[in-house]
Amino acid sequence: MITKPLPRHHDLAALIFYLFKQGQEPGEAEQHEADHDHKECLHVDPHLVAAWDPSLLDGQLLDGTPARPDEAGQRALVDLMDSPRLLFGVNLKAGHVYHVPIAAHPDDGVLGDQRWAELAEQAVAAIGVQNCRWVAVWHGPNAAGADHIHLAVQLVGEDGKTARLSYDERKLRTWANQVEERLDLVRTARAGSGARGLTRAEHERAKATGVEPERRQLARLVRAAAAGASNEMDFLAALKAKDVDVRPRVEQGLVVGYSVARPPAGTGGKTPSTDSTPALRLAGGQLARDLTLPRLREHWPPPENRVAEAALLAHWERPGELPEPRRAVRWNTVQIELNKAKAAAAALDPDDQERWNTAVTETAELVCVLAVRLERDQPGPLHRAADALLDAARLGRPQDHRAAWKDSFHRQVVLPMLAKAARIAAYSADPAPVLALAVLAIVAVLVYDLATRQRHDQQPGQSGPALHRAAGELAEHRPAPANPAAAGPLAADPATVDDSAARDAAAKVHVSATGAPKTTRRSLIEPMGRRPGTHSSGDQPQAGSRTKAR
Repeated sequence: MITKPLPRHHDLAALIFYLFKQGQEPGEAEQHEADHDHKECLHVDPHLVAAWDPSLLDGQLLDGTPARPDEAGQRALVDLMDSPRLLFGVNLKAGHVYHVPIAAHPDDGVLGDQRWAELAEQAVAAIGVQNCRWVAVWHGPNAAGADHIHLAVQLVGEDGKTARLSYDERKLRTWANQVEERLDLVRTARAGSGARGLTRAEHERAKATGVEPERRQLARLVRAAAAGASNEMDFLAALKAKDVDVRPRVEQGLVVGYSVARPPAGTGGKTPSTDSTPALRLAGGQLARDLTLPRLREHWPPPENRVAEAALLAHWERPGELPEPRRAVRWNTVQIELNKAKAAAAALDPDDQERWNTAVTETAELVCVLAVRLERDQPGPLHRAADALLDAARLGRPQDHRAAWKDSFHRQVVLPMLAKAARIAAYSADPAPVLALAVLAIVAVLVYDLATRQRHDQQPGQSGPALHRAAGELAEHRPAPANPAAAGPLAADPATVDDSAARDAAAKVHVSATGAPKTTRRSLIEPMGRRPGTHSSGDQPQAGSRTKAR
């Protein structure tokens, strides 16, 4: 849920007329749009879904059809809402009209009048204006596709007292978090979850252009660089290799923070000094709470002394180069470490929230590295799986998740094999397609096992559905179970039932090696089913078979 209290004002009539205006045309209500910063949309069927007096919905007090007052009915509604203020002669300098658009995420679809009525009443109670006269008007999907209502409140109550709006934004955000969790809606900006919610402008720009928001791109690149680095210098070199411009924040000669931007192509990895549309620059904390520099440094050993700490500044100002990529055969080592991690994860207790959530976080970081390496700038299933795993890690994080290791410089590590695999994958040459598929198959099984062992209600904040979403994104890479009936909850999902012919024909593996074209899953798997030295066209692998890569 996206809530945005707008500036108070005095013109209740203008607001009510706007909210009920049918067929809003481009250019109309320009002042309203400019002042209140929400996108213009056609009001196909604006109507009342809730009010301080339920009889308003029956059309008994207003002229016109129920919940859809005509112009005379709208004037009567303004008079009804404003009558307590006029009765007591109250004139509020800051304005007596309070306006809050409330929108669902576009992926949540249309919620319906009954649900919106419930939510409007809850929002009024959360803000603390239930003693005032208010209405909630449905507008439907806006330009970004978000179903939404508008809450209009006259702030002078029935007793002549003015409602207090202290901390209204915080109260609305807390209420929205609770609604998202209770109704399993898309999390837009969960308090304390780590992820920074996208702004409305970012959502709309992404929807219009089809390009992933820069904030998410930068967050993934920074996370992948941190997960694949052995120290702070490697982290900086990895970002430089991805053309990410990093600037340190220095206090008393020490680096205490950073900001990143991804300059346009052709600028040599540096943001242009003069540009009509400068690159978006964000601090680490604006990407996610766990991407601040102090939190990132928990990945790496600390400097040996103050001299070494001060020397880090030179690396920040002039990042070094990554070492030459090691041989692609090292991806065999990645497979070995992933198999060890899969076995270790199978021994974890899902009820141990601290260790379980750490394992999910480590898995998410590995998948971020693989997404950046294998899909690069073409977001696909790996990118979506990484985002879902990060959601699961944040939503399932215990409130005191750092209490057990807060006195230690390093964060807790549960599956060190994943960190090792991430570092090797980050610095190895591009893998052969067969090796890439073998690695993805192990990762898909690991994520599937985590999802099926965690019930939806086992962790706070509904992390289970996010884990299942990640498993679904990787389903095409998961080997077919020998007994589909015993494959667990996800096997019932038609998208994950083994159907090799259809799945192999449709699935894609995005291995972007030196500009090579994207290759279908079948063309990559076929060589795995043949014995070395055989080239017969009739020598085809069994459907769903997997042969271990040497």
